[in-house]
Amino acid sequence: MKYETVKAVRQTFVALIFIMLNLNIEIGNRIVNFIPSFIGYFLLAQAAMDLFEDKKGEVVKIISLICLVASAVQWILNFFNIQINTVNYILSSLDLVLNLIMMYLIFAHLADMAEENDLPDTAITFRTIMAGYILTYAANYLTAILFGNGFVMVILTMLMYGIIFYSLFRIFRFAGKLEGMVK
Repeated sequence: MKYETVKAVRQTFVALIFIMLNLNIEIGNRIVNFIPSFIGYFLLAQAAMDLFEDKKGEVVKIISLICLVASAVQWILNFFNIQINTVNYILSSLDLVLNLIMMYLIFAHLADMAEENDLPDTAITFRTIMAGYILTYAANYLTAILFGNGFVMVILTMLMYGIIFYSLFRIFRFAGKLEGMVK
């Protein structure tokens, strides 16, 4: 285990805080995300090559950069309260699909890393988190599209944030375990 890999896991943890958590603030008649996702995508693009030792690192880096641009454009449009429904729909759809692919690659790789370092329980946890996150994230979007805001969406959002906080906690602990193995 190289120290650069441990550093990349820690940077992934910080990046996922920006990507996964949304703290929307209302400023006048516009809503702005106080924790912009594009910062997380930038951090993830930087960490990707040290986190992955194969071509998947390049894929995650490219996906992160595409998501960075889409997220930055959405953030700017929201900040200046510019409503272009078609552009917002395209950017949201692009973000959804690429985010799910990227999360799959990250959590599958973290599970593989856990197995390689003789941490089978952590590997199982990362795979379970991956499945739960992908299912609730996709279900949340579909619920919003099909039914609008409602009780089901509130429940799914609460479940999704529970998974997010748990995944961040587990990645932080995993980085600590890896760091202990390097020393």
